[in-house]
Amino acid sequence: MCLKDDPSIADIDSSLYLFGREVKKDFTVALSGEWADELFGGYPWFFKERTYFPWIRSIREREVLLQPHWREKLQLEGY
Repeated sequence: MCLKDDPSIADIDSSLYLFGREVKKDFTVALSGEWADELFGGYPWFFKERTYFPWIRSIREREVLLQPHWREKLQLEGY
């Protein structure tokens, strides 16, 4: 099981889950280095004003994965 303080905002959760499942076969604890960029400020949007998350532009591609009911309810483009 992976424990995190914050929800993930990228497509990493499924790969971390599969990684953790394999590691658990032989080990109780593993350190992966996830969130090191956040801890040490390794992203440009930590330093530049008006810089946005790079994956924010792919809203339409991600929205089609939602059921129509949730697309209507969430209104992701407006958010």
